[in-house]
Amino acid sequence: MEEMSYEDNLRNDLYKLATQQQWEEVMRIYKENPGAHILMLSKSTVTAFHIAISSYNPNSPNLTHERCTMKMFSFMKEWGQVSELLRLPNLRGDTLLHLAAAVGWEAMCIQIASQDPELIEIRNSNGETPLFISAQHGNLQTFVALHGIYNHGKDKVDESLCRRNLDGNTVLHSAISGEYFRLAYFILGHYKNLLNYVNIDGETPLHVLARKPNLFKSSSQLRFYESIIYHCVCSRPKIKNLPSTNDQRKDYDSYSSNSTTCISILKFATRVLSSLGVGLSTIRKVQEMRVGHSHVMQMLDKMIEFEPSYKYDSNGQRPSHLPEAFGDIPNQPPNVEEPQTAENYSYNIYQQQTIINDDDEVKGTPLLEAAKMGILEMVKQILNAVPVAINDRDSDGKNVLMVAAENRQIAVFDYLIQRKLPEYVFHDLDYQRNSVLHSAAILRHDQTWSIPGAALQMQWEITWFKHVTKSIPPQTCRNQNAEGETPSQIFTRTHSSLVKSGKEWLTKTSEFCTVVAALIATVAFATSGTVPGGFHQTYGYPILKDEPAFKIYSIASLAALSLSIATLFSFFSIVISRFEERDFERDLPRKLLVGLTCLILSKAAMLVSFYAGHSFILVDKLRVSATPIYVAASLPIMLFVMAKNIDLVLVYYRILMGRSYKVFPH
Repeated sequence: MEEMSYEDNLRNDLYKLATQQQWEEVMRIYKENPGAHILMLSKSTVTAFHIAISSYNPNSPNLTHERCTMKMFSFMKEWGQVSELLRLPNLRGDTLLHLAAAVGWEAMCIQIASQDPELIEIRNSNGETPLFISAQHGNLQTFVALHGIYNHGKDKVDESLCRRNLDGNTVLHSAISGEYFRLAYFILGHYKNLLNYVNIDGETPLHVLARKPNLFKSSSQLRFYESIIYHCVCSRPKIKNLPSTNDQRKDYDSYSSNSTTCISILKFATRVLSSLGVGLSTIRKVQEMRVGHSHVMQMLDKMIEFEPSYKYDSNGQRPSHLPEAFGDIPNQPPNVEEPQTAENYSYNIYQQQTIINDDDEVKGTPLLEAAKMGILEMVKQILNAVPVAINDRDSDGKNVLMVAAENRQIAVFDYLIQRKLPEYVFHDLDYQRNSVLHSAAILRHDQTWSIPGAALQMQWEITWFKHVTKSIPPQTCRNQNAEGETPSQIFTRTHSSLVKSGKEWLTKTSEFCTVVAALIATVAFATSGTVPGGFHQTYGYPILKDEPAFKIYSIASLAALSLSIATLFSFFSIVISRFEERDFERDLPRKLLVGLTCLILSKAAMLVSFYAGHSFILVDKLRVSATPIYVAASLPIMLFVMAKNIDLVLVYYRILMGRSYKVFPH
């Protein structure tokens, strides 16, 4: 009974000291009491040493904690209890090596793995090895250390340790998903066969990269000044196989030989942009973005560099080698009536037609995923390396041109058109006999253009449909699908709700702007009939007619009245419109643009008229002082209103916008 009481007291003391980060005291107990080494402190099967490892934080080093933990490890080795403890799992099946790998404690991983290298083979309840845990958390140095210890003296690396049993993801899947590019580059250099491994969903690492458009320049939304910065900063740091840092995103290797010139240009550009209100944080952010884009492109080049041919088993897990290679684009299209399967079609990772998982769900290829997400760089790289990939089809039988058209990926679609594809690609049909134009006509609920208002979205839908129509052979425009619908009929059917929303949006906007215009017209009418200073009693002309302010007042008040009346007529014509589908292409947006422009100009004229009239009640010295006040009072309002109107002008006059459509948020 006394022994149990002593053990409980020891457990409570250890737990309290460990949770309070009093590692000196914990180390003292480990030195004096060997029974504390394997004493469980909670139901989750953890000792004080488990807590010590989990408390490590590489971003906030604690030398006392690290020194005491290493001492605790040496004490356990002296008493011969370390082997038993190292293989002791917690409730999730994690060993001490799993925990050290998760927190990125390289030195501790080396100590533990050197004591028992077979610990690297142990998997937790999710089927994860310490090597996989390191990659999942982006701990490059830890991964390199474990890789070196386990594969030391071996002729061939063991790729099975790089795979998670739960879902089949590999360390390359995890590194790319976490955007740890230097780690992914190291993995490609030592485990290049992982590039062709698929998880239980039939996805390769290239699929993961294809779903990250935010990592590529073609998907970056840069402002004008950010574009200038982007082309000024240095951009070519190389990724090395043996990096010397654990910061995957922000630590870069040496620059190229012309770095001095680039830095000088950057410093000059920094001073110029800072004077324009662009801070150093913005410049640093754009520079990191460009370096990140450079790293991704190096990764993409490396991934496409390996071109072994494979045929995937139907379980979507393990690829088997196949010696055949592929050549140029074939002259004849594949059979569209019979869906491709993994058993009857062999392909390169970039050429694969289909991947079948356990549920018989056909997965898209990396090319189709890149086209869907609008990653122009990946589409170019894949088609340049493997031209036959143009025959890839998704689960609905759509080729890459159909996917780009359906997802409104303008840059990808225009590139494919300019690439001069074989004629049969334009005449291709999916399994429902839909053509490229049918795909462009379809509108899903998750599709919206990044422009304001349902009416202008409808305008761009019409513009996009006509753009695709002009880009493909005319004879395909009248084809009917399996349900007997033409592209125009599908467009009308799927866009009926958008037409209704556009009508409601235009009506509400017109009603609101009409009220504002009526108020401005009322004020402008009153001011236009008022003469500051009155008339000359003898000759009847305005007393202040020779004053410059009087002329400005008279013209501005008349302009405000005229423009406000024009605004009323413009929005009234929108309210009484038919709101048919074809009206959204030019007629309604033109009326909206004219009405908003007149409304803004009438506001500006009304403000000028007020300021000119107000200047008459000020003495000469105060008139000069009041001018900055007038500008400061009106400038924010006018800038805000003009910014919104400029957006509408750009939307109206530009034929097509680059990358204005987004399907998936990031």
